[in-house]
Amino acid sequence: MFRGVCSVGYAQEMAFAAVVGESESERVLGTSGYFLDPETGLADVAYMVDPEWHGVGLGTLLQARTAEYARDHGVPALRSAPSRPTLKSVRRLPRPTRWEGSP
Repeated sequence: MFRGVCSVGYAQEMAFAAVVGESESERVLGTSGYFLDPETGLADVAYMVDPEWHGVGLGTLLQARTAEYARDHGVPALRSAPSRPTLKSVRRLPRPTRWEGSP
């Protein structure tokens, strides 16, 4: 069970983490990741940013890196449940970036 959670396929799925500190005591500040839906060809994406780091652009940075990686690996569009922070960050992404709200 944990193998699927811990391993990443790099084409159909990817995850990023923003960390600070030395490796033995690093702290995760935020994460992003996507999973490609083989039926639709869209990637479901999610983000998490530590509340202490809200408002400094970390979510935007994670979103931009995730979108860039997905685009470079042939993912046609990202899909997420709409939220105010996500929609605000999407407006800052370089064009062309296709973004779809969840059905």
